[in-house]
Amino acid sequence: MENIFLYRRQFILSSQPEFCFDGWKNTKLDSTFYLSAHPDLEVTQSSFNETQLTLLGFFVDPFAPMKSNQEILNDIVKESSSFNDVVNKTESLGGRWIIIYYDQLSLRIFHDVCGQRQVYFYQNKDIIVCGSDPAIIRHFIELEKDESFAMQEYIIKSALIKDAENAWIGSGTIFCDVLHLMPNHYLDLKGIKAIRYWPHKPLEKIDLDRGTDLAAEILVGSLNAINNRSKLALAVTSGWDSRLLLAASKSISKDVTYFVSVSNNQSTQIPDALIPSKLFKQLNIPFYVQICDTEIEPTFEKILKTNVTLARPNLAKVRHIYKYHLDFNGMININGNITEITRTSIRPPFPVKVNGTTFTKMKYMKYYKGISYVVSQFDEWIHEISSFCSAYNLNIYDMLYWEQRMGNWGAHYPAELDIAMDQFSPFNNRLLLTIMLSVDEKYRRYPNFVLHHKIIQKLWPETLQQPVGKEDYKIRTRHLLKHAMMVLSGVY
Repeated sequence: MENIFLYRRQFILSSQPEFCFDGWKNTKLDSTFYLSAHPDLEVTQSSFNETQLTLLGFFVDPFAPMKSNQEILNDIVKESSSFNDVVNKTESLGGRWIIIYYDQLSLRIFHDVCGQRQVYFYQNKDIIVCGSDPAIIRHFIELEKDESFAMQEYIIKSALIKDAENAWIGSGTIFCDVLHLMPNHYLDLKGIKAIRYWPHKPLEKIDLDRGTDLAAEILVGSLNAINNRSKLALAVTSGWDSRLLLAASKSISKDVTYFVSVSNNQSTQIPDALIPSKLFKQLNIPFYVQICDTEIEPTFEKILKTNVTLARPNLAKVRHIYKYHLDFNGMININGNITEITRTSIRPPFPVKVNGTTFTKMKYMKYYKGISYVVSQFDEWIHEISSFCSAYNLNIYDMLYWEQRMGNWGAHYPAELDIAMDQFSPFNNRLLLTIMLSVDEKYRRYPNFVLHHKIIQKLWPETLQQPVGKEDYKIRTRHLLKHAMMVLSGVY
């Protein structure tokens, strides 16, 4: 098992030709850099004139669902005369991917809209290395752990291992001189500097009906495209994200394995299992309640911890990953993450000063209250992005969820899942996100999520026969009270 699963679906890119693995896809990109990619990580290349593009992973075109990686990449390189052109050509593409851009003057690397295919980088006076995780960089280089007081306070005080699910904040890592390429940035491999490339134009308001139509078209096209590439497994719970994807999958429903994962037999009685079970019975479509109580094989757990820095073997979701490995071999996992960016997931209950201290007191960030490292990371990020939000009609709280939440915590699970299967999040599409964010916020709020409801209604109204987003009385009351406070205080 070990040779097959070690650093599965990962890559390393370096200035050292010896930084490679036997049996991997080893490629010389230019006179300076060498790429080594795991056999299960797709590598596609295309060149035109003086430009070469190397794609790691996969992307799909929702408006041309029959096109392959090679066909899409060929179109991009032939229709582009600059790096900015290449970036702009990826706006409507979904998937989980990295593009390495090379011309006579530059070598740059950037990734999908939420950084779901991750890039980490390291430099010292002699070498430059990029990789999928600090772990694969550490395989070749003896990295020094960051023993600073701020970092140790972060790790010890933030309940990082348990409560926050190792949700990192910022572009740093637990290792000195190893940084994480964040969403909406590219890495200049000549200067070893991460540079923001998006946003670059204002969001233009879109009315509810047009937003519904455009979003629905992209979702359907994305799922049709990935269905042309692989067998699919789509988890459906009682929540909004998976119901949207279920509705968008109507035309391919006979091809999809629909399921929900639960930790044990008792968990089959929770709403996330009961509601979809009833719904699929009404739809007369097979549905699989996957009970993930199988003990994880020790070798599997050992390799997972080797592959991913701050892997989380004690979480229930990692036991689910092991079950995916057993049940879904050769399939792609369809995941609803990233949808939260469009649902005003982070908002203070009343107007607050925008700074790192207040951010650590908000939803998803409460584990970091008063921790100096996190406060400084937030302050640095706020200083850098505030002018972009003002200039381009973006809400800083949406960008907070997009870049800090999805770019770190949201990218961690697909990295862990790589040992078992690849993942496709249809909402990981810049055009789709910007369209939905351009619809008036009042249609994207709790509790009704009007935009999301209209998309489902348009695509497959029968999937609304069972309630969506069902919560117990206490949770719903708390959310409604917060919503009322926000309205009264002028946040909405």
